[in-house]
Amino acid sequence: RGSLKDNIITVFGMSTFTSLQPVSISISDDCRVEGFLSKPGQGTGRNLADRQYFFINGRPVDMPKVSKLVNELYKDTSSRKYPVTILDFIVPGGACDLNVTPDKRKVFFADETSVIGSLREGLNKIYSSSNASYTVNRFEENSEQPDKAGVSSLQEKSSLLSKEIVLDVGSKTRQGEVNEKEISFSRDAEIDNSSTMEK
Repeated sequence: RGSLKDNIITVFGMSTFTSLQPVSISISDDCRVEGFLSKPGQGTGRNLADRQYFFINGRPVDMPKVSKLVNELYKDTSSRKYPVTILDFIVPGGACDLNVTPDKRKVFFADETSVIGSLREGLNKIYSSSNASYTVNRFEENSEQPDKAGVSSLQEKSSLLSKEIVLDVGSKTRQGEVNEKEISFSRDAEIDNSSTMEK
């Protein structure tokens, strides 16, 4: 099994990975958001919101409010584009309810207002105008760029990412054994930690 970096490159290609930056946002003492987002600035996003993936302790979920928030803040730096988004919410067991729908993709946080507020604060540090670089690059100019792995649907890509990425959420946040679909966003030595954003 590869790291998150390896699997992003496998699924989406090196050009997509190069346009991303690592993210680490502290929501509370026992809740963090880890992953990757498109770098701020022109030329790093997509014409469609077709590469946005959200997880709770590695389990793929739907997060329309988080997606809306990320898109809103990113568009302040990149006009009409949408950011590539891969975020894992590492939370204790009682912090959210995943049993709302049979497929367990809909999630309710016990304190959603606080979670969204802290996330907004962390994302503002990434997508503030002072951090935006308006240099057009080649990475994601064409939203029809084929994925390296040849995976077509959003569901297939989410499944592939969640099955291949190694889990390492740490003993503080683990609530039992991890199933085969859960993932973790492990750090790679090649990633510049200075670009990691934290509340």
